[in-house]
Amino acid sequence: GSPDACTGCHRGKTAQWAERQIDKHFDKRSSHAFAETFHAARNQRPEGEPGLVELVAAGKAPAIVRATALLELRNLGSSALPALLMRAEHDESAVVRRSIAVAARDLPQEQRVEVVRPLLRDDARTVRVEAVATLLGSDARSWRKVDQIALKKATTEYLEARSISRTSRRSPATSNMPRTISAKRFRSIRPSPRRTSIWPTSFEASSATKTPKRFCVGA
Repeated sequence: GSPDACTGCHRGKTAQWAERQIDKHFDKRSSHAFAETFHAARNQRPEGEPGLVELVAAGKAPAIVRATALLELRNLGSSALPALLMRAEHDESAVVRRSIAVAARDLPQEQRVEVVRPLLRDDARTVRVEAVATLLGSDARSWRKVDQIALKKATTEYLEARSISRTSRRSPATSNMPRTISAKRFRSIRPSPRRTSIWPTSFEASSATKTPKRFCVGA
């Protein structure tokens, strides 16, 4: 299934909690309509994809709904997804903008870079971190200097986020928590050794093991 845009940010919360919050803050008739759209999409019914596109394009649905719709469109391999992702970059909700980076991961390389690169300069740290996770392994040598600088800064934040995530998993306070709470939240995507040469500058970070690893980013 699609990642949950609610619990992706609200750590330790369940899907049932997310559903209750939507019912609490929004008209139940509307949330019922949203649920029908998602159900249709997940069961590959003809009305599913157009319904998701409408939820995103209209911009009237709650941010959580729009974000989840983008992720569902990724699952469907929708041809409408790239244009919707580009449009969503101007969404006022960081939840929606963060979902852009996740939903763009299956796009062709050049298109993925075009969609996600602007998110490296997003106001929200969580968006910048997710953008780095999606762009790891891309060739940044031809990027504009401003984009290369943004990539380096955001990569530092990405590594910090991974370090915090590993620390929380090892701490006594989280050792007995369910895996959904203490599990790693950021994908540990490393470039292939054959591709690291296209990243002129590297930042060193320790991996989950005791052996130092390198995350390479463009200079």
